Amino acid sequence: MSNYIAITFGPITRVISLAQTTRGMWAASYFFSYLAKQIIVAFKDHHFILPYMDDSFFSEKFKGAGVFPDRYIFKSQSGDFDRLADKAEEAIKNMAGKIAPNDKDNASQMLKQYLKVYFFETSRGDNEEERKFVERCEKQLALLEQNDSLIPSIPQSERYLSQFINSKKLQPMEFLMKDADIGKFSSIVNISSGDDDYGKEELPVFPYQRYIAIVYADGDSMGKAFAQAASSSDLSRRLFEFNKKAIQAINEFEGQPVFIGGDDLFFFAPVYSPAKRTSVFSLLNSLDQEFRSTTGNSCPATLSFGVSITYIKYPMSEAVRLSRELLSKAKGDNPPKNEVVLKNNVVFALQKHSGQTHEALLHKGCTETVKAMNNLLNAYALVDDSKDQLLITSVMHNLRAHEPVLLNAITDKNLLTYYFANNYNEPVHTQFRGFFADVSNFLFTAYSEFCGKTDRLKRSLPSHFEHRPKGYDAEFAAIDLCFATLQFIHLINAKNNE
Repeated sequence: MSNYIAITFGPITRVISLAQTTRGMWAASYFFSYLAKQIIVAFKDHHFILPYMDDSFFSEKFKGAGVFPDRYIFKSQSGDFDRLADKAEEAIKNMAGKIAPNDKDNASQMLKQYLKVYFFETSRGDNEEERKFVERCEKQLALLEQNDSLIPSIPQSERYLSQFINSKKLQPMEFLMKDADIGKFSSIVNISSGDDDYGKEELPVFPYQRYIAIVYADGDSMGKAFAQAASSSDLSRRLFEFNKKAIQAINEFEGQPVFIGGDDLFFFAPVYSPAKRTSVFSLLNSLDQEFRSTTGNSCPATLSFGVSITYIKYPMSEAVRLSRELLSKAKGDNPPKNEVVLKNNVVFALQKHSGQTHEALLHKGCTETVKAMNNLLNAYALVDDSKDQLLITSVMHNLRAHEPVLLNAITDKNLLTYYFANNYNEPVHTQFRGFFADVSNFLFTAYSEFCGKTDRLKRSLPSHFEHRPKGYDAEFAAIDLCFATLQFIHLINAKNNE
């Protein structure tokens, strides 16, 4: 029989919600990664079941991304429980001195009430399977985390943290930036435009550069994945390898990783990279492929994404909250009892500067639909001819105006062909037959692959339109996905802000 300690940190979401800028969002997230590192480093020579740990975890810099997660399980030695309590108190006290150097004692008392470092020590029987033991610890940690919702927030602590996170000067958070090995933090304009030369108040030239993608991702079926893995440590190691690849991919796309740990991702990204001639959806596809190849073909886990695309002057906390809500839809959280939800999704929302919001779901298990969507994005984003742009806009609006007709036509590929032939039969339309064929193929492919999944689609993305019947059938899902995709292409091609 051996003893183990399990730890969890919080309240991460509540602290992140205080941030008003991309830099503040990063600081709030990295704050917890840094706090965990200061505590865990004292036990780095211990055997960790979760997460995977090696020397690089502590010595390597990850291009500004926080990688220390909020949960740990490691084999303990005599006196470790008391030692951990001392290290937690010491780390919080040191953090208080850094964020409120002129009021260290008061800040320390407040933060000790506000920040939660929950941990317990438990025995593992010699015959207890690792996955069963991990599952038992995870359940107990989840119960401990629920205590946070029962404790009112400490206003003074929130004030200390808010002033630190939203400081207009870099100096207060230099200790985090030094630990992350970053000399500066890109502003929202720099990230959205993919160009560090833009000033903070200077708007980029192209409208699409005035929008930013905020992405949350989370693993699906991770419990099953750990149950089937050779060991929890092996799968945790694979996830760490994926994290490093994900950080590299996000940085190469000119995005900004905020937290990348295990099966959790949180980052900012431009909506389109003219240098790479690819959109943020290509980045998501790359991350998805890396996740599957790194965890292994036999691993049942998948990734679901929530993506909010908002104007750069839209309140940051609201944009982040929207992204989290979209991820919850993508994962089908809180389903009715005994119902199986559809996971492995991308749920995205494009909120225009004008206030219009266009939301859609892409199920990544519908592989032909994914290909058809990528084909549209790659072929028609950043078209040069104004006639092409007008045609794309016309088709996009007709998807809504002609929806009653399309609901019937979409079930038959020939009927879709007739629809486009009859509605775009002027001589000027001849040169756009390829575009009509691509849109028609996208609609029919999405409908065909969504069929059979409609009950689960209803749980993930209920209809926003009052005139539609209750529920969310494959026809509606396909039309909404195509419409939102064309709206995204329209944004990339727009010359004037909307």
